Amino acid sequence: MKFLDYVGLRDPQKLSLQERFDDWWHTVSQADRRVFALALAERLSHAVDNYFGVRLFSKRALTKSLTVSSWVLVLCLGLTGIQNGRTIGVAPWEAYQRTASQLQEIWSKEQPAPKTEAERQQQQAMKELQKTVMQYDSTGWMVVYSVSSLLILAGTIQLNEHFE
Repeated sequence: MKFLDYVGLRDPQKLSLQERFDDWWHTVSQADRRVFALALAERLSHAVDNYFGVRLFSKRALTKSLTVSSWVLVLCLGLTGIQNGRTIGVAPWEAYQRTASQLQEIWSKEQPAPKTEAERQQQQAMKELQKTVMQYDSTGWMVVYSVSSLLILAGTIQLNEHFE
């Protein structure tokens, strides 16, 4: 009813609408649940067929599905961005930089001399890992990572919508 007050309906219009909802609810409550569910499913199927087309895999269905899912992605990223104070809602470049700087911080601490062969092998593996990570700690790789992350995000959303 608060929504109706905001919309600006007059009292007679509100009462008429309330009576229609009450009549509909009374009819639904007395109906057989299976018949009601089947009728609802049939109407929903008809509406989906009208929008996407009768064929499940068609150019029209694919185009409309990609359009709708892209707009849903943009909307979700925009709303997340508003909530987080970021432009597009996610910032994979920040995660990339944060990971590299945290690893750099850990590796900058002086390691004690190895006492066993296993410790020596572990320190050698850490040095090789550090060398590999530092090789990819550049703006170019950060851009590749960020673009890849966003494309994978968009692709995952697209696939989820097609398989649901």
